[in-house]
Amino acid sequence: MIENFNNFNIDLADIYFCEKQYYFNKSFPRVINQDILTKIQIEFSKRTEPNFVIDVKTHNKNLFSYESGLYYNSLRSFDAQLLLEYFITGDRGFTYDIETILSPADPDYDFWFILKLRQFDAKISLIENFLKSHLERSFESNSIKFIEFINLGILQHSNFLTERVLEISRKVTEKISIVLPMEITKTKRKTKQKEAVLFEDLEDVIYRKDSVQMFLKIEQLLIESEEKYLVKGEFENLIWQKSKKDLIALILILKEYDYFFKGTFESHRSSYRKFFEKRYNISLVQQFEPKKTERINLEDYKRFKYSFIVGANPN
Repeated sequence: MIENFNNFNIDLADIYFCEKQYYFNKSFPRVINQDILTKIQIEFSKRTEPNFVIDVKTHNKNLFSYESGLYYNSLRSFDAQLLLEYFITGDRGFTYDIETILSPADPDYDFWFILKLRQFDAKISLIENFLKSHLERSFESNSIKFIEFINLGILQHSNFLTERVLEISRKVTEKISIVLPMEITKTKRKTKQKEAVLFEDLEDVIYRKDSVQMFLKIEQLLIESEEKYLVKGEFENLIWQKSKKDLIALILILKEYDYFFKGTFESHRSSYRKFFEKRYNISLVQQFEPKKTERINLEDYKRFKYSFIVGANPN
């Protein structure tokens, strides 16, 4: 077994050697190519010390001719590059065999995370443990942020994963969304009882009964749209798949139709934000600030107005 299931870290060395073996064994769909190899080399050259330095000034010709000769000859063939245990950039040589742990703060973390996740096709029973481990230690048990990260990662890089890894990953995130439904802030203030009522049902938030039906039609259009703004989870829970900016644009359209929301929008801004966060399993704390909502692109605004609002109520 070439996968490293004893280590749940997003380790660049582990990912490289596993993808290398997949490539040559041909027992698993190939992912690694010249672009990905170049990305790996860039990360190693930024994060690790060189294994050797070619010092032309001291006339170290043997080292220069042997190491660099092998490397530059390998550039003629991608297979030959993968067979080498090192690469050269400028006058420095780097090895791939150095543990290099990545974190959510690193660029392209979602890409490397998905490459690690795909290894678990060989042992699908560990997928849940792997994902929950990263929920706790990489995302500090912030289920909303983690679920958003996984959903977007899967959406962006689904071609790297097998169907069963995709299916199990989605089921795990749905389970997390049920167990840990709301994590807006760890120190959230107590809300007034009157405001808390707004969170219970659609009828508590939306003014008229016919408006509730129209709202449900809008949600169905969002689910059926080609862009798949909304998807239904295994437990019929709704998950917002697209950008937060799109969701804010939709909410502002609903605001325009006064009969949708009970009370004035501005006086209940916080309550409405929390309602949509809970309903669509997403955090909107920053995006819902007045200055942020005022910057919504006019084209996004028009798109939601005519595609979904008018579509749900053609009259």
